[in-house]
Amino acid sequence: MEIRQIKLGKLFLFTFTLLYIVLGMLLHVEVSLLVVGKYPEITGDFVAREHSVEFSFIVLFFIAIYFFIKTLKGRRRLTTYIYWLLYLIILVFFYLYISLHQVEIIHLIQYAGVAILLGFCLDPTKEKFIFGKILFIGATLGIIDELLQYYIVSPGHTYLDFNDFLVNSLGVIAGVLFYYGFFNPSSIFNRPLKPFYRTKRFSFILIFFSLISIFSLQGNLQVSPPHNIKPGSYELIDNQIVVFMERRPGLLGSWQDHFVDGQYYVLTPLEGMILIFLISFLFSTFDPRVFKRFKDKLKIMTNIFSE
Repeated sequence: MEIRQIKLGKLFLFTFTLLYIVLGMLLHVEVSLLVVGKYPEITGDFVAREHSVEFSFIVLFFIAIYFFIKTLKGRRRLTTYIYWLLYLIILVFFYLYISLHQVEIIHLIQYAGVAILLGFCLDPTKEKFIFGKILFIGATLGIIDELLQYYIVSPGHTYLDFNDFLVNSLGVIAGVLFYYGFFNPSSIFNRPLKPFYRTKRFSFILIFFSLISIFSLQGNLQVSPPHNIKPGSYELIDNQIVVFMERRPGLLGSWQDHFVDGQYYVLTPLEGMILIFLISFLFSTFDPRVFKRFKDKLKIMTNIFSE
């Protein structure tokens, strides 16, 4: 009876996680509109965007309580606080330059939730300490989400938003730091870490970018159109279907006026992916095995250059 209850609990958790991810993608636009718009039939005269500061303080209050409790009872306190400090520095930088306004906290919360749910599903005891795997899965889901919005769910968007790629990834990082923070994975040191080039994650990345390169070289995938194009972001050019990453030329890699206040920089595809990889690698070193391997490699390189 107890085993059956455990199985039912796992089934419910996996089902809930799947629904959370799928509905989050399909209702992405609706949730965003509820945050920034006014809908008298639903919220009356209440506009969530106008109370973003108060909402931010509420979120920060609960985060402060979490840190207080974990500081008293948790482990790896110094390491966890160092990585959270790095996270906050990066978050402030992107808040100032990549349009991370208060209204976009919903993206951070959404994908932090994805990472935490994945943690409960894939590593409920935390003994596997699959920090990097959850980070990779969550970031990939965040990218798929934005691809769906631009090409299928809401094709009227003017460009494929690599800024949101990055914001979603930052949300995932927050989630895995919440899940594995203040936890000492002492048991994992007895299990060697598989080299990254031998993982399924590496194979997926290799195949994905190989396909992107092939389509780009053949001309089926391009960044900018030669002129403004219709919603959907694809055109038939010389009897060849060409998919574009923006509907108006010159948007990606430029400064744009934000609908709230000020200007923000629109990342190019290359800039967005490089930043995601660099930041993901930085926080993957929260896993002690990854950090040790990186430190050993760095030491070897330092010795070579010093000779």
